[in-house]
Parts: sequence; structure tokens; C-alpha cells
Amino acid sequence: MKKVIGPTLAAIVMLGLLVGCEAPLPQSIQYNSEMYKQAYMDGRSSGHRACGSIYHQFKKEVGLYINEPRYKTGWDDGFQQAKAVHSLRGCP
Repeated sequence: MKKVIGPTLAAIVMLGLLVGCEAPLPQSIQYNSEMYKQAYMDGRSSGHRACGSIYHQFKKEVGLYINEPRYKTGWDDGFQQAKAVHSLRGCP
């Protein structure tokens, strides 16, 4: 039994060290851009409005949404986040 525990314990310790030394993923420049941030706010406001909020406006720069990937990603992320907040209240 001792011979099995030794190698198993060593493997567990090594695995723990490898996982603990993993470098964090670099933050994408896309998420730090002003365009992404503005699109996220626009999408979030639109998501709240789509779920019935009278305190938010639907905002979408269609030209940017079609032609600028950072705007599209930010808008979609914000819209989905707002809908997730309202999902417990019955937002479709």
C-alpha cells in the first residue's frame, strides 16, 4: 500500500504545482477599447429596454454594428448581460 500512495501523492502534488503556476490569460485589447465599452453600454441599455424597462433607451449604431467587430461584440455582450439580469422576471 505504501508503494502506491507515494507515487500517487507525488503526482497530486506535481499537478497542484502545475495548475498553480499557470499564467493568467492576457486581457484582450478588444475589451479595453473605448468602442467596445460604448457598444457594451448601448447594448446593455437596449437589453433593458427590450425587457420592458421604461428607464432605458434602445441604442444601436447600425453602421458600426455591421462594419466594426469590436462594436458588435460589445453590443451583443451588453445586450445579453441585461437580458440575463431580467431573465428571472420573465424577459424572453
